[in-house]
Amino acid sequence: MIRYIGLKNLRPLQIKEVEEISERNFDRIRRDFKDATLVVYIKKQDRIGKPMFSVNLRLDDASIRNILLAKETDWDLPRVMHKVFDNLSNEINHKFKTDVTRKSYKK
Repeated sequence: MIRYIGLKNLRPLQIKEVEEISERNFDRIRRDFKDATLVVYIKKQDRIGKPMFSVNLRLDDASIRNILLAKETDWDLPRVMHKVFDNLSNEINHKFKTDVTRKSYKK
């Protein structure tokens, strides 16, 4: 389940992009967390006549005791969506140690 906050400030094409990127990435997250809910909070700010997007993600699941958070800010909406989902993926890997990056060496 995905809940969106702040979509009313976006154009219909931007809303469609946000929903597609969120659903595609949430399907990957659901493989590990079956009963997870995702909250996507989007804030649009106008700076120097150009919109800037700030996106916050919150992942809630009954199996994890902590709430996982990720946030990112950028000028381009699709780029910021991909960045924030990468941040959430890194947070999941960090919390649950699913990504093994070090090799053990014998002395």
